[in-house]
Amino acid sequence: MYRFISLGAVTCAFALVPCLTHAADLRPVPIVPQPVVYAPQPTWNGWYVGGNLGVGWFEQRFHDDFALGAVSVHSGTEAGFVGGVQGGYNWQFAPAWVAGVEADFDFTSIKANGNATNNFATLTASSKVEWLSSLRGRVGYLWWPNLMFYGTVGVAWADIKDSASFNTPFIALSASDSHTRDGWVIGAGAEYAWSREWTVRAEYLFYEFSGRTEVLPGFTPVNVHWDNLGVSTIRLGANYRF
Repeated sequence: MYRFISLGAVTCAFALVPCLTHAADLRPVPIVPQPVVYAPQPTWNGWYVGGNLGVGWFEQRFHDDFALGAVSVHSGTEAGFVGGVQGGYNWQFAPAWVAGVEADFDFTSIKANGNATNNFATLTASSKVEWLSSLRGRVGYLWWPNLMFYGTVGVAWADIKDSASFNTPFIALSASDSHTRDGWVIGAGAEYAWSREWTVRAEYLFYEFSGRTEVLPGFTPVNVHWDNLGVSTIRLGANYRF
């Protein structure tokens, strides 16, 4: 019986030899770290559309050449709202530089009026900007990959309603006219890309339009002259990029 037990033990020992040999050949498996995947850098290339809302103001100077002579009058300034839409295209032509073109159209409630009185005559005049539009070029510098400071300049149009009245003890004349004037615009702003599709911005724009003359018809016509009109606006906006 002891012979069988010894034979069994020897057999088990020989059976364990391959297992021990295989265990000796095992090596620790190195842990390879997974590569870090960074979010892609934002790009400013492409088309965009958006909206804006803000305030605007101007100060108008006017005079007449009948009773008040060379007297010039500053109209009172009254701020109003500005709001509308814009759209354009950006081209990121260098790591930190962006160029583009933009068109916009804004309705406004900006107006101003004033009056002047001579010995026997009173002149009252006003101007109201019904809408503003522009076509501008933009050049921006990327302070951060998603923050751009930019300057802009271009051509502008405005629909302006001018009204005037001239009163003396003997005559009372008045007229009003709404017309589109062209001019130029310049400004600056900052735009922040808070996602791949959306940006927000704040900007200041200054418009200038040429003056004009309105004739108040009557037995003795009166010419009322409006000097060049400068309009300032501050707007906040958001854009969706395609």
